[in-house]
Amino acid sequence: MKRGLLIRLIPVALVCLLPAFPVGGADPQFSDMVLCYGGSRHRSFYSWDAATYSSFVTYTDRSGKEQWLFDAFLCLEFDAYDPASGTHYALMADQVDGPSGGRAQWQEVMDYWFAPDNGLDALDKSIESAAGRLGPPPSRRKVVMFLPDPIPFLQAKDSSSTQVYWGEIDGRPLDFSRDADRMAAYRWYVDSVRERFASAAFRNIELVGFYVMSECITIPSEPWTDHGKLHDLIPPLSDYVHSVGARLYWIPFYQGAGWRRGRELGFDYVWMQPNHFWRGDACPMSAYADFLREEGCGMEFEFDSKVFARDSRHGMYRERFREYMQTAISEGIYGRQPITYYVDASFCLPYLQKSENVSDRDFYHEFCTFVVNNPLRNKLK
Repeated sequence: MKRGLLIRLIPVALVCLLPAFPVGGADPQFSDMVLCYGGSRHRSFYSWDAATYSSFVTYTDRSGKEQWLFDAFLCLEFDAYDPASGTHYALMADQVDGPSGGRAQWQEVMDYWFAPDNGLDALDKSIESAAGRLGPPPSRRKVVMFLPDPIPFLQAKDSSSTQVYWGEIDGRPLDFSRDADRMAAYRWYVDSVRERFASAAFRNIELVGFYVMSECITIPSEPWTDHGKLHDLIPPLSDYVHSVGARLYWIPFYQGAGWRRGRELGFDYVWMQPNHFWRGDACPMSAYADFLREEGCGMEFEFDSKVFARDSRHGMYRERFREYMQTAISEGIYGRQPITYYVDASFCLPYLQKSENVSDRDFYHEFCTFVVNNPLRNKLK
């Protein structure tokens, strides 16, 4: 879709084709949530410091006006890489072919997000700095923290490996052949995150929920390989998360197993990935729009460095991304339901913002204008 068409579409009354709010019926707490991957040493940009977050916290338009950008941040990681041994530990089922992350790896990634001048502390400080220029944001920015998958086996993709590997709670080794022990690991993580968030006394952010990392949740009768075996764990996890006043979120891949079972499993909100940006006609946006209408799930936006002008096919990828914007408007997502945004890595948005290439900066302004003009923001004030 051409940029001019997008600009003409934005003010048009939205087509209300979807249920009032997907899945659990909960009221939206935010309008635009960006995915922030971090915590593993395999990432070339390891830190999320205040300077990095500044490109996600505010946007300065072409006239020089600075505005608040994303109002929610999802902190997540699928890999815990140990450079000393060269080992990749799986924090997400079916993603890493190696040992599953145990308590030590869960703790390491948690420590990353709560480290001084990094992660949540850096986000809080970046918002504080922006508030000094803009005044306080309309509300505290929302934070959703990922939950590592309690993978049943030591070797993530080897069901013959031991199930007693994760570590201990209160001096008792957990046995992941028992769902109760896997739930104990989930509860330990939820409680630990909440305690550390409370003790940090952040001024500008609040913890509102948790995110299930696995991108498909099968049931035994489905013809999928399921190394996570989460189908029996999510309902009690949902109950526990709700008991502490938080919400449970999920973003399955395109038609990933379980994506139609969000209500049954107990998720408060499910966004389904279009995957159209990478796969094109193999994942057509017309079919995706049908799924949105049929199931009432939310929409994730996706782009990565393929939109950079230095990529010879950037024009094609930018047009694919514009189809996301067009679909969000035509299907009544924009202005009614929160949107999530996968922008690849911590460097992707800052690169576009600071690029010497005019078309990169044009794309940056086009994207950020879409975000800051989301009509849902006015309804949340």
